[in-house]
Amino acid sequence: MIVCTQSLCKRALDYAVAVARGRSIQDLGYLMILYDTEHNYSSSWEKSGPLIEETKADLHYLENIWRSGSSTGSTPLEAFLREYVRTQSGDCIDIPEDVLDIDRV
Repeated sequence: MIVCTQSLCKRALDYAVAVARGRSIQDLGYLMILYDTEHNYSSSWEKSGPLIEETKADLHYLENIWRSGSSTGSTPLEAFLREYVRTQSGDCIDIPEDVLDIDRV
């Protein structure tokens, strides 16, 4: 399913970041269904912190929302990762239904 990067969150955002970082999508969808700590970017400063440093991300907190570039989020990681995916993969990305279903449960 095609999803706007600005609406990505949780496992769908983790999936999109892994793809943007060059991870093969062959088995990635299946890995995301499992409890996957290798790709938990949206909840791990340990995983995302180096990306923030590498890209020299500009994060701001304005009017109760985090901003990074032209992306926003309820947390600094969410805003940064949405912007990271947007700059690497574009404004929309194809996310497998199975991965999207994880966040719906």
